[in-house]
Amino acid sequence: MESNYRKAPSNYNDWVQDRIDNPSIGASMSASILGFNPYQSAVDIWEQLVFKNHEKEDNLAMYLGREMEPIVKKLFMDRTGLKVVADNKIRIDKEFDYLTTNLDGVVVGEQIPVEYKTTAKPWSGEIPDNYFVQLQHQMMVTNAPSVYFCSLSMGFQKQLVVEKYDRNDDFIGSMRDELINFWETNVLKEIPPQIKTLEDAKKIYTDVDKNSILTADDSLQVHVSELRAMQVSKKDLEKRMNDKKIELMKSIGNFETLVDHLGEVIVSWKKSNPTEVFDKKKFQEENPDIYNKYLINKQGSRRFIVKPSEVYNKGDK
Repeated sequence: MESNYRKAPSNYNDWVQDRIDNPSIGASMSASILGFNPYQSAVDIWEQLVFKNHEKEDNLAMYLGREMEPIVKKLFMDRTGLKVVADNKIRIDKEFDYLTTNLDGVVVGEQIPVEYKTTAKPWSGEIPDNYFVQLQHQMMVTNAPSVYFCSLSMGFQKQLVVEKYDRNDDFIGSMRDELINFWETNVLKEIPPQIKTLEDAKKIYTDVDKNSILTADDSLQVHVSELRAMQVSKKDLEKRMNDKKIELMKSIGNFETLVDHLGEVIVSWKKSNPTEVFDKKKFQEENPDIYNKYLINKQGSRRFIVKPSEVYNKGDK
């Protein structure tokens, strides 16, 4: 494999600090930038790189992924007969030092990367788009001809999947252009990428000019009118749905489930287990000094409200 590199950090906190000190586009970020990650958008990556907004708090899923890696590695070697060694490097693209990747392992002899995954989902027969992009990014930075992909499904149906994916130069060329443009246009110039979700809009437009007013043109008027109509339709649909639920609840009564003529459950109405909750109000009343000690100021957020028109208001009366 061909690439420059530096030594990889040995623990999670050092990883976070390294990302802050050496901002770059890693393999797991590419799918988000290209719009192939259902859990993270290009705006999320932009915030991380521009504002150093990296999540420092570890979570259970991340912890289990790291702890399971040696097991997945052993399963891969047992299945394939190949030997894998840890890479312990942050590999850096030879042309652009802001394109990087960290490999889970490298196959001895072949010098081919291995990517480990743990998931609760069963294998569908086709690699998810965000994983495909991640593998192609790894091959782009390391100039490797292929990558081994090993995924352990930990859901109800346990399954080990081992696949080998070849380099796709056409895709890599297109991806590379988009990543370079993202870095040079969005990151360096601090220009946010295209907004594609409601969460994106909320993250970018956080500030407001108090008492400022924008007069709607014809195009904006159309958008507002269409949204108003949709809200009325949604309200009507929700009422009809609630009416149906009420009728079913009245019929089911104290029964836990409703089944069809074949005995298949079609509606369940079960009671959840009791849970313990913190009585915030009582604690505040009995321990005001302690309660006030831990109060913090929280930044306010903008609320997006489409005011109903007079026509709709009259129609509701």
